[in-house]
Amino acid sequence: MAQNSLIGRRLGNYKIESLIADGGMSSVYEGVHMLLGRRVAIKQLNPMLAQKEGVKERLKNEAITLSKLKHPHIVTIYDYIDCDEGTFIIEELINGTPLNEYIKNESGPIPEHKAIKYMLQMLDAIGYMHSHNIIHRDIKPGNFVITPDNEVKILDFGIAQMLDMPSPHITKPGTKVGTALYMSPQQVKGQPLDRRTDIYSLGITFFHMLTGQHPYNNKISEYEIYNKIINDPLPPPSSIYAGVSPQMEEIIYKATAKRPLDRYQDCNAFKRDILAIMPKAESKTQNNDTQIFEIDVQSDKERHASFAKNAIMMLVVATFVIAVAISLFTFKHSDQMHVIAHNTHLYAADSLGARRIDNLNYGETIRISSDRPESTDKDGVVWIEAVSLRGIKGYVPKNNVASSKIYQQFNSIFTNKEAIELTPNEYRHTLWKYFVSNKYFKNSVPQWEISDEIGNSLGYNGIATGDFDGNNTIDMACVIRSTTDRTCKLLIFFDNNSASSVDFASEVKIHTIPKGEAGGGWFLGNVYTRTMSNGSHYEVNKYEFLRNDGLLILDIESETNSVCYYNNEENKIHLMPQPK
Repeated sequence: MAQNSLIGRRLGNYKIESLIADGGMSSVYEGVHMLLGRRVAIKQLNPMLAQKEGVKERLKNEAITLSKLKHPHIVTIYDYIDCDEGTFIIEELINGTPLNEYIKNESGPIPEHKAIKYMLQMLDAIGYMHSHNIIHRDIKPGNFVITPDNEVKILDFGIAQMLDMPSPHITKPGTKVGTALYMSPQQVKGQPLDRRTDIYSLGITFFHMLTGQHPYNNKISEYEIYNKIINDPLPPPSSIYAGVSPQMEEIIYKATAKRPLDRYQDCNAFKRDILAIMPKAESKTQNNDTQIFEIDVQSDKERHASFAKNAIMMLVVATFVIAVAISLFTFKHSDQMHVIAHNTHLYAADSLGARRIDNLNYGETIRISSDRPESTDKDGVVWIEAVSLRGIKGYVPKNNVASSKIYQQFNSIFTNKEAIELTPNEYRHTLWKYFVSNKYFKNSVPQWEISDEIGNSLGYNGIATGDFDGNNTIDMACVIRSTTDRTCKLLIFFDNNSASSVDFASEVKIHTIPKGEAGGGWFLGNVYTRTMSNGSHYEVNKYEFLRNDGLLILDIESETNSVCYYNNEENKIHLMPQPK
């Protein structure tokens, strides 16, 4: 839609300099006010839409309304121009990263304290719009920008909804999902909307921020998404990212209730519940970017309350100070770590044969006593003393826990929880170390990722285990996929130690081939020579059993198979394409 001929042209006092973005509804250019020198964004309405009866007039009315909004987290609208070149809105130029791209490329799941800061700013901005009788109706991460100063700005006001026109993403059953992922049930049904539809969309956006993913698989059709939005319960956020606290889950559930009456009735109520669960210690140490909220000040009458009341208050304060001092002393002598193993336990002693005294869940926070030395049992397992969330003290294998940074990096490697669950506990630290040593993290964001194909009837996945080198120890193989292109690598970790890799130009999936007769015969490059009755010779492929477990690799694009196996004598991995 972009008209490159507009670059270099003037619109009144504005000069168009470059194209920023081009979409179905509008094109956005960067420009400058010729007199003031102010940099601006110049948004041009799609000329085809501008021809629709009443559209320009309604757009003008919306521009007038939005130009009256003055809020630090809402983009400022400076001007509206309708001329021979087209219909334009002149806006504040915002430098930053769209929230959806920020989550995908920089943060992954946003840490809870940071997500709270962003959400409070969003609620302030949307609440301000609601107070001016404006409903956004197209809230989604792509319409928020994170500035270099870590502030949130609303950039887009959902022109499609303002014009009462169908969204370009809403087409027919069977097409892929865009904005529909964030729609409220009432929006999907085409019912009258009020500010509570924005509350729902903010709740889904909060879900995306805290988990790094949409609530629903974006590979299914819009019709299926609509069905889930109307009928199915929202998936638990912690089932996607274990770092989401139970309190945050409850807030998300209330914001995204199916019935508007069951949701927060306005942004202030939403904000109050978030503020109510913010840790007191955290609120005292927040930086200058954090919003300051009013606290009640005692009246003169209260200041002259009885001595007994003041004494009680002083006693409470003293008790609180003592409690804080004890907490600080305790925190000083312990370290916080996260469980990165599934189905692990706290033991009564430093041995796997000891009594199990507590179950530990993946992602759970535990306290490690830093003043107690590590111990190593006869099997070489390193143990550390820890206290669970339930206050139970015991011992846990050191390899089953990690620091917050390692836990977040490890968790970000995987695109879904199934892939994490398929990764053997003993290989989780190894996998993280491999990513670090090969510099696969950029600012703690992985440049490669692992996924598991859910419900695959053929058994192909991104992770497989087996005894690939024949020494009676389970090895692990996984496919890592580049986040920037379609290339893949097959990684094989032997005995939780050495790793080998094989590069592929397109996406592949794997599954384990059992050794021997159980795995069947495979072409390993050898042939038989046979003699015909007339004395001539010909060759036929020889199909053989594998000596060790191997891997069957499916190339998704070419739909071809290869067998990957380890040769002990050669100390080498072989990759053999299979005849079609």
